[in-house]
Amino acid sequence: MHYSAIQSADDESSGDDDSQPTTTKARRFFGSVDIPAASARMSMGQVADEVIQLLCSDPEATVSVSIEISAEFPEGASDQICRAVSENANALKFTNKEWE
Repeated sequence: MHYSAIQSADDESSGDDDSQPTTTKARRFFGSVDIPAASARMSMGQVADEVIQLLCSDPEATVSVSIEISAEFPEGASDQICRAVSENANALKFTNKEWE
């Protein structure tokens, strides 16, 4: 599992024995990643395990995840693919789904 810690200049003491270190806690996280379609199942699982799970480990955190999919068909998508993808997107409650 990967972990990362970031320390800012605000986290360090000024060197005075009487001063308390000033810390600023991060309040939001935003992230995006491009995932190869061929390894989407494995890569999304890794993102879920190594990032989303950590974010959700704080019971006070509100975490949302969105997935954006883009596919282009130079010769046009077959009716079978269009129908199956549209049905699956409906069943999975996609909020946005569109064919052009």
